[in-house]
Amino acid sequence: PGSRNDLMIVKEMRFPYRGFPPSAREDSRVYRIIDSDGRLSFEKRSKKPERLENEAHLLAVLAGIKGVPQFQELNGPDEQGFFGLRTEYSQGELLSETSEALSAVAIARLSLTTFRTLVDVHRRGVVHGDVRPWNIIYDGRRAVLIDFEEGREGLHLPGPFAAYRARRNQSDEVHAVLGDFKDLFSTVLFAISASPSRAAQLLTKITPKIVQKFHSPPPGHGVLRSGK
Repeated sequence: PGSRNDLMIVKEMRFPYRGFPPSAREDSRVYRIIDSDGRLSFEKRSKKPERLENEAHLLAVLAGIKGVPQFQELNGPDEQGFFGLRTEYSQGELLSETSEALSAVAIARLSLTTFRTLVDVHRRGVVHGDVRPWNIIYDGRRAVLIDFEEGREGLHLPGPFAAYRARRNQSDEVHAVLGDFKDLFSTVLFAISASPSRAAQLLTKITPKIVQKFHSPPPGHGVLRSGK
C-alpha cells in the first residue's frame, strides 16, 4: 500500500491487461481502491480526461439510482499526467471473476437486479453501452453496474418491451435500448455457461445455439474489486 496526502491506496492495478485489443492498450490507466479516514472509494485514472468527464457527467445524471455507484469527484492531472474519477466503493467481485462460483439462483437474482437497474438508467435518458461481465459487481445480494465511459445521454428511450415491439424501427433510441439488453442477455449467458450448477449446465446443453450466438467472450483482464 502507498499513500498520497491523507489517502491510503489499498490496492492498485495498472492498465493495459493481456488480451485487450491494441486500441484499448493505447490508453494507459490505473485503477485504485482508496481508504480515506475509514471510507473506501474507487478511482479510475486515465490520461484521457474527456472519457472520465463523460462518465462523471452520466453518474451525476444517474444519482440516486440503486445499482449505480455514487459519483464523488474528478481530480488531476497529477505529476504523471493522470486524471482521476472517484466513486463510492462497491463491495463484491466482478461477475467475470465470480461466475464459476455462482448458483443458478444467484445468477437469476443478479440478472433481475441488473435488468431493473438498466430500466431505471434508461428512464433518465442514459444508455450504458458496455454491459459486460467485467462491468457488473456482485456481492451475493446486489449487483452494481459500473463503467459508464461508453454511455450516452439525452435520448428519449422507450422501455425494454416497447423497444422490442418496435425493434424494426430504425430510430437510434430503440436500438440503444435493445443494445443494452442484448448485452445483458449475453452477460447472463456468460454466467450460466461458467456456473457449476446442474441447472445452469443443463440449460447450456439444451440451448447451445442460443448460447453460441449471444455468449459474451471472456474478458482479458481482472479489474480489482476482490478483497474487502
